[in-house]
Amino acid sequence: MGAYFNFSSEEDLNQFLDTVHFSNCEEQGCDGVCEISMEPLHISISGKTIDFEELPLLKCKKCGHLYMTVYSASMISCVYEELKNRSDPGVFCKRSQYQVRYHYCEDLDFDYDSRDYRSIPGLCTLFSNDGFLQPVFFDIKALIAFIGNPDYDVDRFSESYGNLAKYDPNGVNMYDWQIPFGLNTNKKLVMWLGDLDKLDTTSQLLLKAYNDPSDHLLIDSEFYHAQIEVVWSKPSAERQIQRDKNKFITNIRNKYGIDLSHLDEQNKELEKKLQRPVAYSESELNEVINAFRKYLIEGISKDGLVSLYEALYQEQKRDKNYKKLGEIKLIDKILAALLPNSYSTDDEQKLIGPLYLINDYRLILDHSIGSDEEIKKNNILNTLGISTWDNQEELYCKEIKGLKRLYQMLVAITE
Repeated sequence: MGAYFNFSSEEDLNQFLDTVHFSNCEEQGCDGVCEISMEPLHISISGKTIDFEELPLLKCKKCGHLYMTVYSASMISCVYEELKNRSDPGVFCKRSQYQVRYHYCEDLDFDYDSRDYRSIPGLCTLFSNDGFLQPVFFDIKALIAFIGNPDYDVDRFSESYGNLAKYDPNGVNMYDWQIPFGLNTNKKLVMWLGDLDKLDTTSQLLLKAYNDPSDHLLIDSEFYHAQIEVVWSKPSAERQIQRDKNKFITNIRNKYGIDLSHLDEQNKELEKKLQRPVAYSESELNEVINAFRKYLIEGISKDGLVSLYEALYQEQKRDKNYKKLGEIKLIDKILAALLPNSYSTDDEQKLIGPLYLINDYRLILDHSIGSDEEIKKNNILNTLGISTWDNQEELYCKEIKGLKRLYQMLVAITE
């Protein structure tokens, strides 16, 4: 593996090295994204050879095409300038020869690879070359440590992008500090070295315990797109559910004059907990699923749902015990009344299904369901189309996907 380049002249070499490549593949018909890949590299020119044990190249994730980075081109150019004035036919360069340390967080000695900073497009520029945007990688479990500490606020406002903050202990400002973080495609936590320098020592040491060597993957992430390319990240499914529940309440107020809002202050507190789990541990899942249950079921006015049910069903068509129905059953009947005629009963049941499941899911996680646990588990698995209870990440994601679809529909049919 690796890259091999043969040049007939120094002019050809320089022309090749002057070609700048960015994050997208330039091969015809390929729309792949490139990531940094550490590759052995062989250069042959005018009877001289240069072998690098490892250099960062841009590699298309789709077609595998390799492109030169600005940093690697600079390294090749410098080595060749030295070599052509020597009698040696070639030179071998080790990977350890070209690491640089930056002045941020010097006492902490974070593990990072300076070649990332000098190779990933947009990080090191003429206007920013001090190492501030040096990516530093951590085990994702670091987020759990902060989530579990009331001194910190972890806000994941998209699937893989968010902010980490520490509350101001003096109460003067809301936060003592706040920095962005991201997750790459290997689910490594990524932060900028310059941002880490802003943290207090206790927070830095907490992160230091989870510091991982670089895997060089950053470009294909919401963090990179938002921070470097200024592309807005897509809201997480959890955020979209919150937004659509509130939009549904607004739509009902505007269209029917009925107020479905309930426990607003408690709902605001619950919204902070409606974030995707990090490690999908039982305790994490229990907290977020229980928060969703309270937010979506208890956090909506039952009296308002009863009034809406009455507005949608003529008296002779109402369930005789409708005032005793729970919130989920009332939402079920409201959904059935508002869906277009093209939607069958089966279609409606598939939409409302995830809302029914959330109670059983919470009880199972809380170990308070009793002898019916296996029956409830199998019902959840069959409803979501999952083969095993052990894959909690898949189960959670399908449940949230179903809830998102339900509330998107509730918004659409009440516009």
